[in-house]
Amino acid sequence: MNIKEIRQFTTDTFFIGVLRLILRFRGIITIPLLINAYGIKGYGLYVQIGIIMNMLTYLFSLRLPASSIRFLSSKINRKSELSHGFGSLITLSLIFNSIGFFIIFIFFLLKKDFLSLLAFGETRYSSFILLIIFWTISSVLYELSNAFLRTLNKIKLFSLINLLSTLTGILIVVIFSLIKSPLEVLIVLLVINSFLFYIVNMFLITKMIGLPKPNLLHAKRFLSFSIPLIPLSLLRWVINSTDRICITHFLGLSENGIYSVCYAIGDLISIYSYSIFFVLFPTISRHWDHGNYDTVRKYLLYSSSILLFLSVPSSIILFSLSDNILKVISIKEVTEGSFLVGLISSRAMLAGLFQINLYMIYLLNKTVMTTWIFCVGAIINLLFNLFLIPFIGIKGAAVSSIVAYGTLYSITLAFTKKIIGHFTIEPIFLMKLLLAGSLMLIHIKIFIMSKITNVVVSSLLGLVFFLFNVRMLNLFNKQQIAIFKNIILIK
Repeated sequence: MNIKEIRQFTTDTFFIGVLRLILRFRGIITIPLLINAYGIKGYGLYVQIGIIMNMLTYLFSLRLPASSIRFLSSKINRKSELSHGFGSLITLSLIFNSIGFFIIFIFFLLKKDFLSLLAFGETRYSSFILLIIFWTISSVLYELSNAFLRTLNKIKLFSLINLLSTLTGILIVVIFSLIKSPLEVLIVLLVINSFLFYIVNMFLITKMIGLPKPNLLHAKRFLSFSIPLIPLSLLRWVINSTDRICITHFLGLSENGIYSVCYAIGDLISIYSYSIFFVLFPTISRHWDHGNYDTVRKYLLYSSSILLFLSVPSSIILFSLSDNILKVISIKEVTEGSFLVGLISSRAMLAGLFQINLYMIYLLNKTVMTTWIFCVGAIINLLFNLFLIPFIGIKGAAVSSIVAYGTLYSITLAFTKKIIGHFTIEPIFLMKLLLAGSLMLIHIKIFIMSKITNVVVSSLLGLVFFLFNVRMLNLFNKQQIAIFKNIILIK
């Protein structure tokens, strides 16, 4: 684990983090506009539509994008095989999406009020059911074409198209929220946006490999790999979305809207986790295959330390300033917004630590074990949501997620220790980190919040004070500081 490797790992993580930060902060723009245009209940409805669409996407996609990357990446210089392979993927996707649409459309004609009640807790939103299906199909096709760009190793093109797609989606929300058009119109335009970028991807792919011809030559191979991945994706969805589903049915769409706003704020720290994940798994996979087991252990510890170092001050900033942020985006109904945001940030931190340790199971190819672990998490989350939300409201949803991810983290941590031996973040590091964070919280509450109302200035001053505390407490030793200097100065 030399300086050059660490520098590459950290700078790649930083680059991906910046890109994800840009994409994640779209909520800062769109949430206030959506709430102003449609009210907190309308925003709750908008969020619920997205949650249901995500679940249907896992089913309708058959996880074929994973098959594209797995089986076609090695044929990058053989256009004929790429064309046949991608043609088979598109054919499978179109066939299954057509069948899925037909089944749901028939059910919609017979039981549209039941579907609306099941999805939204009320019968008057049945018109959104078909819109969800159209949005799902356009998203499935767009994601499949995106995955093929990754298969072709066109990462810059892939990133550019994703960024443009996101920006046009934001523009649609901004314009049509400002003119307060019906929510149905907004959803239709987002569906069209997704489909148009699918057309753009298909045009670019056709220029690179020729026109893909419909075929089912590789159907069995693709499906045998992708279909077993569907249950795992659905279990992930249960863990991450059960809270919003239960809130909608027990408390209504308005409470779902309030919780979703707090969730969007608290979950911002997950950008660190996603950035680390993007770089970590390929790195440790390479070292594991070469028998560098101690290097893998160091990378896992290094990643966990980075995640905690970044997440703790960010969580404190979000906790301290969340009430001001909620006022800025016109949410006055939240009585304990900062507490709820703090819980959600803690959940995001635990989820990140869990995923880092989960990679140890991936390295051993124990996919069945992974499914069982997610099954445990899904059951715990569902049961706690069903029990806590009716009694303590939306805070119960956040507590349920913390319990679920805390359990999953404990399971995977025990497994990682069993496989690679000593794997513990030094207690002195944790104590100093928590002390620096506590001093930062006191500083924000006493010296900043009483005098400065600007959210950005408060955050920056709080962060500066945290870094000062880190330096005074010698959180990192001389060797670690030397590594960071080499990374920053790129020597």
